[in-house]
Amino acid sequence: MFPDQQVSEPQLSDEDISFAQALLIEAVDSSREMGYVQILFEKAAYKVPTDFSFIQDLAKELCKRAVQNWLRHATRKDLSDPQIYEMVLNTLRRNFRSVWAIRVQTGELTY
Repeated sequence: MFPDQQVSEPQLSDEDISFAQALLIEAVDSSREMGYVQILFEKAAYKVPTDFSFIQDLAKELCKRAVQNWLRHATRKDLSDPQIYEMVLNTLRRNFRSVWAIRVQTGELTY
């Protein structure tokens, strides 16, 4: 996550590993949420709703694609190598870079 601030493997504590796992889970969850936003954008961008049926069709399509998206990410292969949006990684890096920099400098993980 922070290639410019590395710690050697023997120096990693259980807290460091828990921190990394929490960041990975957050990245996967946020990327899954971004997938739903992408579905909405693909179906509704630049389209003016003329009546309620447009919204109803949009909701049906979102539900259908959300189920497909969830099932696609629920396989063992996808969970072992999840697809994470670059924007999500950049946000996590920006939000937690200072936490990791303090850990590298002081040896204490505080956030």
